[in-house]
Amino acid sequence: MLRTSTLALLRRAASATPQQQHHMATSLVFRAGTNATMGFVRHPQAISPISMVKSRRFGTHGDGDVMPSAMKGGSGGGHGTSAALEDLLARELQEEKDLMESEERAPELEDVSEKIHKRFHIKESPGSSIIKMHTKHNTEKIMVQFDVQDTTEDELDPQELEDEKAEDYTVGIRGVVTIAKAHHKLMFSVVFTNTVWVEKVALDSDGREWNDETLYWSDFSEYPEDVQEAFTRHLAVRNIDDELAVFVSYFAFEKEKEHYLTFLERATEFVGAK
Repeated sequence: MLRTSTLALLRRAASATPQQQHHMATSLVFRAGTNATMGFVRHPQAISPISMVKSRRFGTHGDGDVMPSAMKGGSGGGHGTSAALEDLLARELQEEKDLMESEERAPELEDVSEKIHKRFHIKESPGSSIIKMHTKHNTEKIMVQFDVQDTTEDELDPQELEDEKAEDYTVGIRGVVTIAKAHHKLMFSVVFTNTVWVEKVALDSDGREWNDETLYWSDFSEYPEDVQEAFTRHLAVRNIDDELAVFVSYFAFEKEKEHYLTFLERATEFVGAK
């Protein structure tokens, strides 16, 4: 029921008015192509995951370059002045605020959010897009870390799909799960959609962090299927599961909107300062 309701919510976003689509950051997307950036693997238990994409508030300009739509328009005359830019920024800011006030969260998301807040301690730093979530399992310390702006938009070769359906492949939020015990750390490079997709796994006993360039990461897709399933159960027992994935996807979406509002407020003040 959770997957179906979440998918329905995204379909509602995809069928919204042009103005709403301009601001909303979710849609159902699958783009066939070549996956050149990472070994994107299908979670053994994934069933038609939803697609999460970057905000559609940016339009194309020129040969694919992006710029905020509110800042588009003529470059001649008075449109290039600071006053005009300040007005446009203020308009964009008000539109964003109005949209946020009109948005409703599905009841299922409220339920998931309540569960996750009971299971994890969420740590945010002012002005930072990095989110850290902490919990414990027996003697293990578990941390989930992700950047609200670090989304995946990887493309797959249709020939590699074989019997799988297009909707089984997704766009989501990239993150790292760390399970620490004694002086050892088991780390997972994952993508959160409405399930947890594992990309790579690393084990460290030398105090290194996940972003240490000397760390060896094994490719999850190369594991035998039963090993993949065993790792999936290992994570699920520690609450690294579908509910967490859904929470991270929407939490990141909401936090990105908050960061964008803060940016617009500060940019408007900066441009208008004398």
